[in-house]
Formats: sequence, structure tokens, C-alpha cells
Amino acid sequence: MIYFNIILIVLEILVSICFFYSPMGRLTFGYGLGDVFYLLCFNFALLTHLIWVIALKIKGSQANTYRNPFIIYTIILLWVLYNVSFGRGPEFPWNNEIFISF
Repeated sequence: MIYFNIILIVLEILVSICFFYSPMGRLTFGYGLGDVFYLLCFNFALLTHLIWVIALKIKGSQANTYRNPFIIYTIILLWVLYNVSFGRGPEFPWNNEIFISF
């Protein structure tokens, strides 16, 4: 059950990043218009994560089924956090701020 709670926390972080910072333009991967590709990948990962969590909640699976997807979505979250901070592209390079302030 602890895996499911941690998975919900990861999902909440992804949702908050996606819905609160993307529309305001404060979330950037540093590639200008190329950020659209990264945001589409990010939204796809978020949607699959949400569907997966709902399916597991309805199905009521055991703890062993949570481990592998937990690792996958945690890696996706860490990848997104790296790309919006240290791994930014040349158009908006790292300026010691996670989110862009114009």
C-alpha cells in the first residue's frame, strides 16, 4: 500500500507541474517552440500515469504490481525535473531558477 501512496504523490507533483506552470509559460525546456514536443511527451506520460493509477485503484492489485511502474514514473518525473532545470536547451539556458520569470 505504501507504493500506491508514493505513486499518488508522484502523480500529484506531475499534475501540479503540468497544470499550474505549463499554461502560464513558466515551464520551459529551453528549446523555444521545440518545447511543444517535450510538453506533449510530458502530458502523454501524465495521462498514462493517471489511467494506470485509476485502473489499479479499481482493480485493487497487490503490492508487487506497483513496483515496476513506480520506478518508471519516478524516472520520468526526475527526467522532467532535470530538463526544466539543469538540462535546458540553448534558447533559455539554466539561470539558477527552476521556472522562467520574464
